Amino acid sequence: MINGRWLIGFFVCLCAVSNFVNPAEACRFDIRSITFVPETACPGEEIQVTVQVECSSMIWKSTKIDGDCTEHIGHGHSGIFTETFVIIAPDVPGIYPIEVVVYQRNECYAGWGGHLQSQTVNLTVICCCEDGFSCWDLNQNYLCDDDEDINFDQVCDVLDCHGGDGESCSVKQDAECAIITCAEETWAIICNGEDGVDGVDGTSCWIEQNSDGIVVHCGESQAVVLNGLNCWDINENHDPDFCSPYLQQMFDGECPSRFIVEYPCEDPVVPCTKASLVAKDYEGHVCEIEVTCVEYMMGEMLVDEDIANQICIFTEDTNGDGKIDMLDCQGSDGYNGVNGTNGTNGIDGRDGIDGIDGVDGSIGPQGESGIDGTDGKNGEDGENCEVIDNLDSTCTIVCGESEVLVYDCGVGVEHEATSVIATHGVSCGAFNGVAFLVFPFLCYWFKLRR
Repeated sequence: MINGRWLIGFFVCLCAVSNFVNPAEACRFDIRSITFVPETACPGEEIQVTVQVECSSMIWKSTKIDGDCTEHIGHGHSGIFTETFVIIAPDVPGIYPIEVVVYQRNECYAGWGGHLQSQTVNLTVICCCEDGFSCWDLNQNYLCDDDEDINFDQVCDVLDCHGGDGESCSVKQDAECAIITCAEETWAIICNGEDGVDGVDGTSCWIEQNSDGIVVHCGESQAVVLNGLNCWDINENHDPDFCSPYLQQMFDGECPSRFIVEYPCEDPVVPCTKASLVAKDYEGHVCEIEVTCVEYMMGEMLVDEDIANQICIFTEDTNGDGKIDMLDCQGSDGYNGVNGTNGTNGIDGRDGIDGIDGVDGSIGPQGESGIDGTDGKNGEDGENCEVIDNLDSTCTIVCGESEVLVYDCGVGVEHEATSVIATHGVSCGAFNGVAFLVFPFLCYWFKLRR
C-alpha cells in the first residue's frame, strides 16, 4: 500500500528540483571557435572561415561575417555545430578585424525574439610577391657565395655589384693636345687652353678657438662655429658628469663615494649611530657617521627631499659602465608595433578544489497536497472473544485458543465484543468497572503473545 505522506514528500522534492533550472542559462548559444584557412592570406585570396557554435535549447539559422549575411540549415536544439563560409581577403596587406555574428533567425534578424552572439578575430594579409635576385647574386641561388663577396668584407651587398667591362681606349699626347681613341673609331681631342686672368687677391683669415667653439676671422668679418652637444650631455654643459655638478662643486670637482657627517660626542671610542646625531660637547671629542646622499643633502645642505633626490640620482653615465659615450644616449620611445596574431588557446587547467558549501537556504513554501492514494485492501476478520465470569471477582477472556484471567472484574460483568484488532485477529470486549480501564493493556498483552 502506498503511503499518502510518501507521495506528498515525492511531489515536494520534484517541485524543489525544478526550481534549480535557470531559463536564462537553459536557452542560449555560444561561439566556441573561429578559424581561418589559410591562417595568413595573400591579397584577394579566398579564405575559408569555419565557425563552431554550441547551442542549448536554441536554433542557429544564419550568420553574418564582416557585414555579409548567409543563411544555412538550422542547427539545434542542443549540441555543437559547425558551418564553413568563404570570404575574400582585402587587396592591401595588413591586419583586419573580422566580426562574426550568429543569429537564431533567418536573414540575420536580431529583432524581438531573435537572439544573437558575436565575436571578432584578426585576419592577417601578407604580401605574396615573388622575390627577385640581388645584383651581387651572380648564380641566382639567393646565397652569399665566396666568389660573390667581391670586396672581401664578409657581406654580400650593393658594394659587390659591378657593371660590365667598359671599352678600352688609347691616348696619344703631345705638348699641346691629347687624342683619345676608343672602339668603333670614336675619339676625342683635348688641348691646353689659354691661361686665364689672375684673380683678385683674397683676404687673409685666421682661426680663434675658445670654450664655446671656433671663431673664423676674415678681415673685418668673422664667423662663429659653436661646439655641438653630445647626445649624452643631459645638462648641456659640454662636460661628462658622473654625478651632479652641484655635488662636484661641493667636493672640489670630484664625485663623492661616501658621505660622512661629523658631530661632537662624549667618547670617540663608543660606536656612533644615527641616533646619537644630537650634538653633544664633551671634552671636544668628534664622532663620524656615514649617511646616504639624500640624508646628507637634507641634513647638511638643508634642501627638501625631492630636490635631494634629483641631485643624488643625476648622472650622465646612464648604463653604469664607468664611461660616458654614445651607449648612454637614449632616444624617445618608438611607436608601438602592430599586434601579433593571437596564439592558440592553451590546455585547460585542472579543476580547482570545491568551495565550502554555502549556508542552507530558507525553507520554501509548502507544496500543494498530493492526490489521495487508493484505499488499501480490507484486513482479515479477527477472532471472536468470550468473557467468562468466574463468580469469584475474576473473569476469564477466551480468544480462540488463548485465554487470560482478569482480577476484580466485579459481579455481573456484562460482556460484548466491541472492537477487533485486524492485524492479529484478536477481539476485545468492553467491561464495566475497573476491567474497563485494564482492558486496553490486556489487548496489547494479547498482541505480544500472538
